[in-house]
Amino acid sequence: MRTLARYTAGGLLLGLIAAAFALIAFPHFYSHGYELPFFPVVGLVAGVAVGSLVLLVRAARRRPANASKPAIGTRFLVILLVTAAVVAGLYALRAPARSWKVAPRLVVLCIDGGTWDIIDPLIEAGRLPNLARLKRDGVASDLMSTDPSFSMIAWTTIGTGVQPEKHGIQSFYDTMDNLQAKRFWEVFEESGHSIGLFRWWITWPPRPCNGFVIPDILARDASSFPGEYAFVNQFRSDMKSDRDIPLPERFATAWRFLRSGLRFETCADIGFEVLGAARARRWPDRHVAARRAEIRLNADVYGHLLREFRPEYTCFYDNGVDQMCHFYWQYYEPEKYRDLDPAEVARYGQVIPDYYALHDEVIGSLLEHIDPSASVVVLSDHGFAADSTGAHNWFFPRGVPIVSDLGWDDEYYSLAMSSRTFIYSVRRDPVERRAALERALARVNSLIVDESGVPLFAAWIDEDMYVQLDVSDSLRSLEGHVATPSGLVPLENWFTTRVFGGMHHPKGIFIGSGSAFRHGHKGAPARLIDVAPTVLYAMGFPISRELDGSIVWDWISEAFRAGGEVAWVDTYGLYDSRRRDTVVDEETMKKLRSLGYIR
Repeated sequence: MRTLARYTAGGLLLGLIAAAFALIAFPHFYSHGYELPFFPVVGLVAGVAVGSLVLLVRAARRRPANASKPAIGTRFLVILLVTAAVVAGLYALRAPARSWKVAPRLVVLCIDGGTWDIIDPLIEAGRLPNLARLKRDGVASDLMSTDPSFSMIAWTTIGTGVQPEKHGIQSFYDTMDNLQAKRFWEVFEESGHSIGLFRWWITWPPRPCNGFVIPDILARDASSFPGEYAFVNQFRSDMKSDRDIPLPERFATAWRFLRSGLRFETCADIGFEVLGAARARRWPDRHVAARRAEIRLNADVYGHLLREFRPEYTCFYDNGVDQMCHFYWQYYEPEKYRDLDPAEVARYGQVIPDYYALHDEVIGSLLEHIDPSASVVVLSDHGFAADSTGAHNWFFPRGVPIVSDLGWDDEYYSLAMSSRTFIYSVRRDPVERRAALERALARVNSLIVDESGVPLFAAWIDEDMYVQLDVSDSLRSLEGHVATPSGLVPLENWFTTRVFGGMHHPKGIFIGSGSAFRHGHKGAPARLIDVAPTVLYAMGFPISRELDGSIVWDWISEAFRAGGEVAWVDTYGLYDSRRRDTVVDEETMKKLRSLGYIR
């Protein structure tokens, strides 16, 4: 037993040393006192295991233990006690660090796809305490999106306060090089204020700024500003790729996360969920676990960035709600769909509410460290609803093979929104673009089933300048072929009959909490273009006469309005960009496939 005691004490000592190292090397790793014993307990268990193994080996060899060795020497015991005291002291000294506070003037929390249809019932059920508090303390309203509500267009419209034809962002393939109008935080920055952006759409390539920028989820590479945070998007790219990541690179990424705010609590939560998904051996379980892990990791890094840079204006974006609703809405409202497996409904029916609850938890963890003087805005670019048309045996065009088989890869590209498929021209000049779309429209509406002559499409051009590929009512079967420049193509290559989950709905959400906003008020509905002028006014900035949106006075408190009249300027100036035709690269295509926006 002396040998066992010696190994047990040694393991405990190593565990205490590891805990001390974590407290020094990994800022904010321990969020709660009950997490501190983790390394000592692991060391204790390891010591018992090793000691027991040694005893078993000795017994097998029938070699008696050396009775002259002391069980635990006095010096060893003193070292153990001193190390424990040092660990406890280090943890006590970190109390101020654990209660860190930042005081930005504005925090914008973006819930892509957030809808009151889910939020309000969950608030009533007590599952969203942080959104409930923000709604109770501020103004809550419907935010009406555009159609189609593609995220890159919608979020840029929110940020700029102008329509897409003015701000220049027209497709998922656009970047900062295509941006033509300044967004509200760029107006702030020009006035000498610091900013911090985490994943807002169209922030790649990141430009040097007074603060930090982690670019959007469709960034063409992992670059960030400052550059040492490129690991955030590189990790996301690696997790979605088939690249074999070398072990040293994995350790390097883990080290960067640990040095950039990763908490013990996050590690534990991710570990339990990922292990559970691995045991299930189902793609949906792995997908949900990965998405839940990503928002936790991002929130920890964002918290670290807030502490390091202390921006005056900052935003945090997450598209997990959008992803969960696209893929799992049929299980949330199974009564609106046909032929669903009851076992899958039971298994995945709470995926969407559970993710909302997690997002609310993340909001709470961030607001815990935000000074109460800060204004907080929570908003979405659109809402969600059931896409129940997908439950029927109807046919939905697969835009990517259609464009490819027609030999249009250099001229057009395709995007999908739930059960709808669109074709866009790469041309940015309005006249050239319209002409290209007219040619595409004539071609697709002339396509027929080679064997029967039945038309495939009843396509049309929307005022927003895209061809919508509506399927002809005459198409009743996918038997047959269609003639293309490369030969006959089976119809089944061009269409899918899979069940879709949720689809974008035009009614999103807005919550404004702070000194400028009304308290406990149900606000009037507003448009995406109204957010920027309202936020600029609430922050005390002049409003450009070039903005298409208006201040939503119903959101603003009377006390704030009494503080002075609106200040106006003629223009904020054009954003310094390089206008270019859209480039469709394969890496972006892969990302869009993973998000469900192309098929």
